[in-house]
Amino acid sequence: MKDLLRTLMKAAIWAIVLVIIGMAVFYFSQGYFVYSGRALYRGEDPEWQARIAVVAARGFRTSQMESSDPGVTVHGLWGPAQGVVPAILWFHDRRENITEIGHELQPLIDLGCHVYAMEYRGYGMSPGVPTEEALLKDAETVFDHLWARDDVRPRKVFVGGYSMGAALALRLANKKDVAGVIAIAPIGNLSTAMKKHLKYIPTDLLLRDQYDAKTAAKGARGPVFIAHGTIDDEVPLGTAKALAAFAPISVLYEVEGAGHNDIYSVGGKKLWEEIDTFIVRISR
Repeated sequence: MKDLLRTLMKAAIWAIVLVIIGMAVFYFSQGYFVYSGRALYRGEDPEWQARIAVVAARGFRTSQMESSDPGVTVHGLWGPAQGVVPAILWFHDRRENITEIGHELQPLIDLGCHVYAMEYRGYGMSPGVPTEEALLKDAETVFDHLWARDDVRPRKVFVGGYSMGAALALRLANKKDVAGVIAIAPIGNLSTAMKKHLKYIPTDLLLRDQYDAKTAAKGARGPVFIAHGTIDDEVPLGTAKALAAFAPISVLYEVEGAGHNDIYSVGGKKLWEEIDTFIVRISR
């Protein structure tokens, strides 16, 4: 009996040690888990160059500007529209980069708006290390640039994005006088969104970046349009309903039968018509 208890005690101790080691590994390498898209092809890779060429053929061109952080350059894609029209600053999800979101950018520019898709630090051609505060600083830089452009309608700069990018847009809307926010399948916060993939890691305790969209929605300086799938098993529809309730002025469009990753294909033309209606109403 004593031998059995001793064996069980040793097993328990080893289990605790392994959990602690696992938590330590996650804490110090969490950037690779959170910002997994940075592990994709880099700017010097042939795959990147080929994808940029496809994007350029659609009318987008690479762009760069100095961030408010000294010595940091913000990279992105600029898609100009005709005339003096509203602009949309767009943020992709953490698991992708700007060359993979043509299915989002083309419909946005088809709405008749200028579109700027910001690349994150450490992704594609962008140097540096991505963090929530660093990306927010870069977003402010791009927003100020769009705000000052002569071909952008005065005070008509929208911000938006998909998944984590939507949360970043909401955070920016707390700091800038945005015309409106377009949030597609937004996360409530990063910790909750990652629990599906990291079930046994206490992400709420270990994550340095949170992207707390629920809190950000309360302080949004412009109206918020939220589109969310009714069968999203990564970020439940209830999250979108909570965000809509928190935002001072909001529209919630439920995409029937859509999950987290197929919201654009399921939403189709109707989704973009709803976004267009939102932009037109605010831009009058």
